[in-house]
Amino acid sequence: MRTISTPIHRLFSLSSLLFFLFPFFSLPGLHAQVKIYATGESHQINGICLGCGVVNANGAIGINEADYSILYTGLSVLGSVEQILSFPHPLSAGKVQISIGTGGQHLSIRLLGGIWVESMLGNTPNGDLKLINASLLTLWQDSSRAVLPFVTSKKYDRIRISLAGGLAGLNSTLYIYYAYQLPMNCAVYPPHPLYYFPFDDNPNDVLKGLEVVSDKPIVYDSGICGRALSTPRNRRDSFASNVVDPPLLSSPKTISFWARLDTAQNPDDPDETVPYVVIRAFHLRILLTNQVRIYLYESSQTILEGDVGEPTTFNHYVIAYDKDHCYFYLNGRGPAIATLEDVDYLNFPDITMSLHNAELDDLVIYDSLLTENDIRAIWCSYGKDPSCPQQITPARRDTVKTRSAEQPFIIYPNPTTGQCNIKGETPVEGAYIEVRDLANRVVFQHWLQSKNFVLPSSLPGGIYYLTLRTKDYRIFRQKLVLTR
Repeated sequence: MRTISTPIHRLFSLSSLLFFLFPFFSLPGLHAQVKIYATGESHQINGICLGCGVVNANGAIGINEADYSILYTGLSVLGSVEQILSFPHPLSAGKVQISIGTGGQHLSIRLLGGIWVESMLGNTPNGDLKLINASLLTLWQDSSRAVLPFVTSKKYDRIRISLAGGLAGLNSTLYIYYAYQLPMNCAVYPPHPLYYFPFDDNPNDVLKGLEVVSDKPIVYDSGICGRALSTPRNRRDSFASNVVDPPLLSSPKTISFWARLDTAQNPDDPDETVPYVVIRAFHLRILLTNQVRIYLYESSQTILEGDVGEPTTFNHYVIAYDKDHCYFYLNGRGPAIATLEDVDYLNFPDITMSLHNAELDDLVIYDSLLTENDIRAIWCSYGKDPSCPQQITPARRDTVKTRSAEQPFIIYPNPTTGQCNIKGETPVEGAYIEVRDLANRVVFQHWLQSKNFVLPSSLPGGIYYLTLRTKDYRIFRQKLVLTR
């Protein structure tokens, strides 16, 4: 194995120059939030509600944003019909996006006056019941569909949507297209992370439910985004996840996190061990002390070393690697690069974290190699750096706006037997495509050189979702049906 370690401070001036020569004003794709869709539902009729019901109840769950359930009230005056959409795991206070509509007619003031939404934890309402009105909605272009950003103030795992017969009018219908959680409230990340650990009074991953345990009571403190994983003074704490699914262990990976090291000495123990954070995940062992040191598996030889950042404050670290290179970024700048050759990759079977007089927050892991632009945009989206373009910071969407429903490109034929063509105005030369199955697993990746590509013959027939990312980092998504 041969490594090349480049001091990260030497790369900052060049990185900064490139960043301002190619600013992020044209990166709307990076403003797509990570989404956790509802995965379950229940529904019921309340009171005297003649002709009330729910059609295609499962249409409101899952990642298909074009499908829908229909709530209808018939001739009801006193009754109501409701649907409860449930999420895979509870989340702390945050935002839920709910899409509702009429199936073609304009959303009327009367219909909106009969729609109520509230969050729940289990079967217990959180006391945030809200009557929907037009000022809360983001309308589609034809006003037949809208998006409701519903903000929760307490821990929740369900959203209840109710349609009241008398208030909404006779024979009213409400289409519910989807509901998804936005777990990353402080920043904008590229889509499809593998794991996300927000550490908001909970050590577990909120995307796939990977559980984390410790042999000591877990302590939290104020973090960069809500709460952070912490340790009592002078205590060394270790945390370990369940075993990671073996197919997910292969490279490449990107590991992003915030950490703070307490450099203050204990007056009762001047020889006390320096603070540290250690993360062991997949192929890498990452050590933060007075420096950042990155190792392959259990090797004692560092492949990269870098500055640990500002003392006693939170710093943002990103380590990305594939089979040829390892990259290190500090606070959006870098990378320092190591070239890897003849590496025999071994994997840690789980994800472990060790802390001593330190805090860890917002640990995000991707099963892909994020680009330098991706990582700079993540850093800027936290709003900590005044030199960043303002457009990087996520914009509030609390007022009524219009949304275009036009498609920037189409895949044809669709359904397809494997041969695919792209039609539309979107420039695709040099674009990157990624195909995922219904379990959100990446099954195909490809850099486009033309408007044609072929899916591998080993891919079974079924429904897939294709993501296209252009060279200027616009991101588009489309459903693809493969027949074999």
